[in-house]
Amino acid sequence: MAKTQTAKKSNLKLTVAGLSDVGLMRSENQDRLYISRDKRILVVADGMGGHNGGSVASQLFIDWFETEFKRKSPLLSSRRSIKTWAQRVITMANSEIYKWGRTELDLWGMGTTGVALVVGDDFVHCSHVGDSRIYRARQGKLVQLTKDHSAVQDMIDAGECTEAERKGHPRSHIVTRFVGDIAVNVEHHAYKWQEGDVYLLASDGLTDIVEDSFIQSVLCSRMSIKRMCAELVDRVLMSGAPDNVTVLVAGM
Repeated sequence: MAKTQTAKKSNLKLTVAGLSDVGLMRSENQDRLYISRDKRILVVADGMGGHNGGSVASQLFIDWFETEFKRKSPLLSSRRSIKTWAQRVITMANSEIYKWGRTELDLWGMGTTGVALVVGDDFVHCSHVGDSRIYRARQGKLVQLTKDHSAVQDMIDAGECTEAERKGHPRSHIVTRFVGDIAVNVEHHAYKWQEGDVYLLASDGLTDIVEDSFIQSVLCSRMSIKRMCAELVDRVLMSGAPDNVTVLVAGM
């Protein structure tokens, strides 16, 4: 599944592409991605919970963004408007996922991680829950804009584990926040964007396998946005792809 789209608004020239793959060891892809019609709202979700639950949860998460974008999108010049809008969308998605995950036996306990990037007129707004990530590449340097809500991240913060020990850690897939819980705790941040920035939204199917140094080399290259997506997913496939992998890249 691949998408490539371009948007223009005042001095913003935005090119977006996304790619999702089931990987080599899973029978179903429970990742989902969304690009709004105006290319300004980008979302990646990584579902979890049983054979059907994960894909249902991640799709519901995406559906709420699409529905609310069509109903009333945020004011893109206002940080407060975007934060309020994103918080409301994720809260409503959480309520529906939690409800179905407690009333349907085959969906019991389902949930999803979620990251959303909203491109404002002179800033980007990041909202996230779980361990899917958002990165920014600027002037040859890669920065992770989100911080994982995970057991391993808590251990790193407490000095009980090093960053080098993250990949392959036995608790690496335990998330401490997810959409579909009794209540959802969303983290929000906003950053000024600059011409030439490249933003990546990715599920942990990428970041558990591929080193940041490789991600940096791809995002800071001169290849097309669509080719960046392909290079990242191909790297995962070449490394065995034990999980679904989804990437969504936006270049300015």
